[in-house]
Amino acid sequence: MDKIDSLPSAPASIKTGCSGVHVAVSMKDGKPYRVLIQMGRGGGCRCVTMEALARTINWGLRAGGNLLGVAQQLKGLQCPRPVDGKNLSCYDGLGIVMKNIAQPPHDIEVGVESKLVLEDVIDPTCPKGG
Repeated sequence: MDKIDSLPSAPASIKTGCSGVHVAVSMKDGKPYRVLIQMGRGGGCRCVTMEALARTINWGLRAGGNLLGVAQQLKGLQCPRPVDGKNLSCYDGLGIVMKNIAQPPHDIEVGVESKLVLEDVIDPTCPKGG
């Protein structure tokens, strides 16, 4: 089994109404293998929720699921602070990022930053923290 830290990874970020969502998808044998999700800089419930979601996605990937399917399930989920109609929630933003990562060409190399950083839009009125 490969050491996870040594697997090629596709990092990407997107700004949402409350915070930035940062995603790294590790690839193994050309397929998404592990997803890491970080939201903002603080802790709190939303960070724990993203960790729980990442664990659930990873379990699904290992059971034969695919990242595009996950992205399709997250797309369209809306919270009270959508961003310009482009990104309806943290989960919708996560779906946008995962869809971009899931669709080839991946162009992923170890230690090389991805070009999948999406538009910087954030609502500064959203409360920070958990």
